[in-house]
Amino acid sequence: MDFLSYFASGPSIIQIFEIQGQRSFHISYVHDHFFPPLALATYLFNISFLKATKVPLTKKKKKEVPKAQRDMEMKMKMKKKLEEVKKFVVDKSKEALLVVGNFGGDVLAWFDKVFPPETRREKMNEALFTVQMLVYRREKMKEGLEKMKEALLAVQFLAGEVFTLFSKVFPPETRWKKINHWFLVVWPYLIAAVVVWFIYRWCCGGGGGGKGKLMKAPGRNYRMPRIAFESDPKAYFSNLRK
Repeated sequence: MDFLSYFASGPSIIQIFEIQGQRSFHISYVHDHFFPPLALATYLFNISFLKATKVPLTKKKKKEVPKAQRDMEMKMKMKKKLEEVKKFVVDKSKEALLVVGNFGGDVLAWFDKVFPPETRREKMNEALFTVQMLVYRREKMKEGLEKMKEALLAVQFLAGEVFTLFSKVFPPETRWKKINHWFLVVWPYLIAAVVVWFIYRWCCGGGGGGKGKLMKAPGRNYRMPRIAFESDPKAYFSNLRK
């Protein structure tokens, strides 16, 4: 159909088909003398559309790689990765060995300075003895703390028992009356006990005799009976060294 025929007619239906991956179209024309400009536009559109549809829309499929080739490429990649990891580990190990070597040299130099070869054995024995003493004192301190804890618990228990007994003997309702009564009963006995104690001290050497004299304990910060030191000074100094 030529241009004049297109100019003399107008499109009424545009049909687009997809045949074997190629896009094509077919325009059905009916006689229409009222839209010649539309016929011209349709003719131009027809030509441009035919040129555009010569290129297929379907993408070209990639060439499928055989499975053996894929496996080979995967193995090569894995081998390359393993070599990189191995190289990294070897390099870091060399750096660590250099650091350890320098540290070991510093430690040996410090050891030679603290424990010279001439007096190494004696100084090491002294250091070992000091460590043993520290450990021993720590153990003794730990035992002392445990004993103190047990003693505090015992005192707490005893105080509770005494308070309970006191509450039973002296109920809160009549406590002060009973205390006054007991004080009046016990007061003469207390006076008699004090008098007897003073008489005993005066008669048995407490009033100036040698048995009652005190002295400053040698090597210690307290006073002790002189007779205890004069009876066996050698044993006293022996115990002092311990």
